[in-house]
Amino acid sequence: MSKQEDSTGQKDPPRDTEEGHPVDDAHPPSQEQSHSTTKKIRILIMGPIGSGKSSFVKAAREPGHDDVEISSKVDSCTHECTEYETKYSSGRNKIFLIDTPGFEDPQTPNANTLEKIAKQINEGAQCDSSGCDKASSISEPISGLIYLHRCTDTRFDGDLKVNFEIIKAMCGPEFYSRVVICSTFWNHTLKDRLQQHKTRMERFLEHFEEVMKGGAEYREFWKDEEDPCSDILNHFLSQRNHPKMAIEHEFQKRKLNETKAGHVAGDRVRQAESWWSSILRMIPRPHPI
Repeated sequence: MSKQEDSTGQKDPPRDTEEGHPVDDAHPPSQEQSHSTTKKIRILIMGPIGSGKSSFVKAAREPGHDDVEISSKVDSCTHECTEYETKYSSGRNKIFLIDTPGFEDPQTPNANTLEKIAKQINEGAQCDSSGCDKASSISEPISGLIYLHRCTDTRFDGDLKVNFEIIKAMCGPEFYSRVVICSTFWNHTLKDRLQQHKTRMERFLEHFEEVMKGGAEYREFWKDEEDPCSDILNHFLSQRNHPKMAIEHEFQKRKLNETKAGHVAGDRVRQAESWWSSILRMIPRPHPI
């Protein structure tokens, strides 16, 4: 008598899975099939130094997790990329946030920061300026990017332009719909100045017109709210299209320093070297005796 036959000779009815599809005990799902039912959603958290990236990640973690370091100073406390699972993971959706170091860190060249982020995007790949070792990469594509910016800082100066130009180059136009531009530090704003900062942020967003027209969304992050991250993260869950970042496509054909983002980061270094060279040329040299 087979496993699916009882003492009367009748077969047991097939069991149902979560989706209502019958499971055949004689042909159980393979390990690969069982893993494919879990969707890993990886979201990059980026922005200038001191914009609140680590605070955002901490707010999305389960209560009691104290593994996210938050600096009380303007200086960056994040020097490496770290991936954290969030409390919004449920069922087949596992949502991870990737805390990243900010560009324009006086202690770290932009090209080095880009290398760290590239390695994390490839999740385990060995990446440097010459490229990424695809054989060691076991990455799942990046699902979205949240760009954080302090609501009290509405200047769009040189450092900030370079910061965002690198991010734009990493994303590419097809990925703009997977970007959320998020203003932070609203809880540190005086109530009588809220409307003033909101108006200034509206004007500030004009600098991101290209990305906004490409489908990017704007949100405000209020740290002290009961659930400050849910609306922002739901933006990525509600979308059906899932294009890859431009830099993920480029990794397949180019070295890291040959990607568009690599060029932007490298240009900044070359401009600085050129500037110092011009200054040195202006310094009069002593005449030989």
